[in-house]
Amino acid sequence: MKKILSFFVLIASFSCTNFVNDVDGPIGVNTDSAFNKESEFEALSNGVKLRFAEAYGLAAFLSDLLSDHLVANPTQTIIEQNLLQIDAGQIRIDNPSATRLFRKISELRFLSDDMLRRVEGVTFRNGDFKKEILYTGRLYRGLAAYLYATYIGIREKEGGSVMDGGVFLSSSQLYDEAIQHFELAMEATQNVGQKKIVFSVMAKTHFFNQKLNDALSAAQNGLQNGDLSLQASFTSASPNPYWKFAGRGNSTFIVNPLLVSKESIAAGLKVEQIASDTTLWVQRKYLDETSAIDFISPQENILILSEVRGLLNSVDRELLLFVQGTRLPDQRRANKFHLPAGTWQYFPIPEEERLRNPNID
Repeated sequence: MKKILSFFVLIASFSCTNFVNDVDGPIGVNTDSAFNKESEFEALSNGVKLRFAEAYGLAAFLSDLLSDHLVANPTQTIIEQNLLQIDAGQIRIDNPSATRLFRKISELRFLSDDMLRRVEGVTFRNGDFKKEILYTGRLYRGLAAYLYATYIGIREKEGGSVMDGGVFLSSSQLYDEAIQHFELAMEATQNVGQKKIVFSVMAKTHFFNQKLNDALSAAQNGLQNGDLSLQASFTSASPNPYWKFAGRGNSTFIVNPLLVSKESIAAGLKVEQIASDTTLWVQRKYLDETSAIDFISPQENILILSEVRGLLNSVDRELLLFVQGTRLPDQRRANKFHLPAGTWQYFPIPEEERLRNPNID
């Protein structure tokens, strides 16, 4: 019971803290005297995974709104202005949703780094458990760098971020940093399934970093049909954002009507009408608040292999990776962003970070 309570105190404290990158961590939370026993690391590991789900889920949903996968429901009379900014690509640096995304990624970075630091100060009786913690810490620390690289930017078309109050790193530099952590995660495990996941995550990272030979090499060793995906898992307290804003939980945002046709539905596009007498559609891929979102799956790994080999077009990817946050980076790499010049193709480093960090012009 003590371990469970400690876990929820940790997560609740992060949720209530105005967390920014240039602090060591929320005051009074996760101090050196806490979580310093082998038995506490399961709670720390779960905290890292929960924060990843929150960061990736929000990144995927907001990016699908920015990329025009999702659009505002015309029958809704009240929609938050900060979300309409994102829909239009006119994102202020004080936009609350973009700021929240940056914080969530930063919290993931902090929690994974902090867990890795604590491992070195604890004597583990169970060596396999220590390896599992190291694997988790390195994997999710790499995923934090990936999320910064893919979704955060300093200017409208310039991706990249700062971490821990440091200097600005371009998206390419952040992708390279992510790969370094994934390689360390690979060293920490002998589990075949986990190694396949790491190979596929590396393939996805190289793919968006335009290092296609490296992507091909990693994907060849990655997930295949029948293997387990790496997913973001949600709870009723921290629900799937697609369900919450663009599904059965709420239809504030609908699937872009231009994507919905008899042909796309027949090909597997997972949508459903809001009501039988309308032509408005919401996603039905995530049917309840706890529906998991794939970060990397056998299907996506195979799609990477196919595209690198010239056997797949972007339309197929759009259909098969529907509402998974890949449309925005796909638009950028194909130079097919749908909004006019001067609009954001990333989510801006927020105003609060720009004011606190002297490394940002």
